[in-house]
Amino acid sequence: HLTYEFENYYAISPSIKFVDKDNDFSINALGEKGQKVKDGFSYSSDNNPLWASEKELLEIINHTEGF
Repeated sequence: HLTYEFENYYAISPSIKFVDKDNDFSINALGEKGQKVKDGFSYSSDNNPLWASEKELLEIINHTEGF
């Protein structure tokens, strides 16, 4: 598996090995450990249980204006 589930996101490790480093993509910069996803895992918007409301989307847009 190349995909790890963290509390708020998924991380996909590269399928290649880096010659000069032994990177462990299951641990993030904060030292939090991700869990490998189950066989057959698929992330897509139609099976995502978290949906933003119109109000939440507008708040995000208004907060990011000017960046």
